[in-house]
Amino acid sequence: MSKRKLILWLGVLVALLPFLGLPASWKTVIYLVAGVSIAWNSWELNKHKAIRPRRAARRAATAASVENAASSPVAAPFAPAPPAEKKEEKITVVS
Repeated sequence: MSKRKLILWLGVLVALLPFLGLPASWKTVIYLVAGVSIAWNSWELNKHKAIRPRRAARRAATAASVENAASSPVAAPFAPAPPAEKKEEKITVVS
């Protein structure tokens, strides 16, 4: 069973549990197990969903920065600056 289906069915169980006529101690245990299972499976789903886009974005950013490193100072912010042109100023002394 997939994690999404498990979350769905645990949600249905939680919704129907008050109407099943079970003792209060059983309900407490079932609520606890269902809640922890829903939380754990939701976290697992989001963890895998969050990792994939970051990897793809990191690969794309690395490829773009390698291509643009020579032409753009933004792609390589810590690259050494090109040497500045020296201007020669003429100083005239008036006496």
